[in-house]
Amino acid sequence: MAYHQYCMRHFVSNFNTKFKNKHLKSVISGLAMTNQQHNFDRMWAEIENLDDDSVKSWINRVSLESWTLLHDGGQRWGDMTSKMVEIFDSVLKGARFLSITALVQLTFYRVNSYFAVRREKGEARLHSSALLTTTTEVKLTGLRVKANG
Repeated sequence: MAYHQYCMRHFVSNFNTKFKNKHLKSVISGLAMTNQQHNFDRMWAEIENLDDDSVKSWINRVSLESWTLLHDGGQRWGDMTSKMVEIFDSVLKGARFLSITALVQLTFYRVNSYFAVRREKGEARLHSSALLTTTTEVKLTGLRVKANG
């Protein structure tokens, strides 16, 4: 089954293009990103209290399931932008005019290569008796420095 979700960044940008209101733009962005009901209710009340019915009708033309994290039923896995599409697009860079068969084959080999390189890096970390990834170690070091300050 397929689900249609809006990219939060584009949804908010389209809202701002139509209404040119920075405060409402931040409210819409907050509505899209929050995963807590009480925060959603607080921001939604701000929209409901507006005198401008055009803002309310613009927002209500799209179901909450399509643009809010709280109501999406877990379909987004927390990914609120189309960044994943852009990442996959970068995998296919230079392959725009290939046949479908060649495109599938190229995608397979590039993704396979990506995972092979990551596996080698992971195995190297395991053999060096490191418990965490480099990224996690850098984050934890930063948090320790901040906590000590």
